[in-house]
Amino acid sequence: MPDFLQSFGEQLSGSTLNILGALAILVVGWIIALAVAAVLRGVFKRTQIDERISKWVSKDDDDPINVSSIISKGFYYLIMLFVLVAFFQRLGLTMVTEPINAFLTQILAFAPRILGAGMIALAAWLIATVLKFIVVKALDATNLDEKLRSGAGMESDETSFSESIANALFWFIFLLFLPGILDALGMAGLVAPVQGMFDDFLAVIPNLIGAGIILLVGWFVARIVRQVLTNVLAAAGAD
Repeated sequence: MPDFLQSFGEQLSGSTLNILGALAILVVGWIIALAVAAVLRGVFKRTQIDERISKWVSKDDDDPINVSSIISKGFYYLIMLFVLVAFFQRLGLTMVTEPINAFLTQILAFAPRILGAGMIALAAWLIATVLKFIVVKALDATNLDEKLRSGAGMESDETSFSESIANALFWFIFLLFLPGILDALGMAGLVAPVQGMFDDFLAVIPNLIGAGIILLVGWFVARIVRQVLTNVLAAAGAD
């Protein structure tokens, strides 16, 4: 009988230690997940990523896209999944951890693709931002907005044509990088139609350039002809 009680006491003591250890893992992991989420929210708040993305997609500044909350919650739940795996393994419940481990394995296997796509998207953003800045400054130097507004009889506080052209170029650069982003994510089924669309568009560009040159030459010729006719008719006393 004493041997049985001693064995039971040892098992109970071991189980208690396992439970306490599992609870400690759960509590510490939960605190770490909360801390990481809070740090990410602070970083995103300082960088004003929500306001920047809302401005890029032309949304109202009073209702910005809450990207920081989505990303911070995503990291929070991802860390908690690892914590739960450690928690159940400490309790010896390996059958519970198997599906979670399989899910985490898939996520970690896909992480390099997400990282690669993120790097391409970052490069696209940097290039698009620089080109947008250059285009805005160049068009502002030519007073394009004032000339177009005066010619169309528009108010001075209406839409900025320079900003619209720069925004169109910004998103066009992103679209150029879209096949690379999709390919990095392994979405081969979406790469082919997008690439085909860009091939068709790029095939039209020489025609657009040729049409622009014809239009520009025609405009110069029309101005010269108008000036010649004006002088001839004025010399003939046509008025």
